[in-house]
Amino acid sequence: MTLVMVVDDDQDLAEMLGIVLTGAGIDVDLVSRGDEVLEVFRNNPPDLVLLDVMLPGLDGIEVCKLIRAEAQDMYLNSWEHGS
Repeated sequence: MTLVMVVDDDQDLAEMLGIVLTGAGIDVDLVSRGDEVLEVFRNNPPDLVLLDVMLPGLDGIEVCKLIRAEAQDMYLNSWEHGS
């Protein structure tokens, strides 16, 4: 089954995404702090990471760099809201 990691400190938004994804038959890991992402990523590697930029602990840019170093074969893409 597909696993998506949702990383966002906005609990309402993260839970809403989780509900929508779970309803579509997708497993979801919710993470609210940037400094918790790598442990979850290592223990249960996701197929996709939805990553907020502004996070407590470590910001999303630093988290993205750590994920890239951890999983060099993973495709990473970013976009800016409204672009």
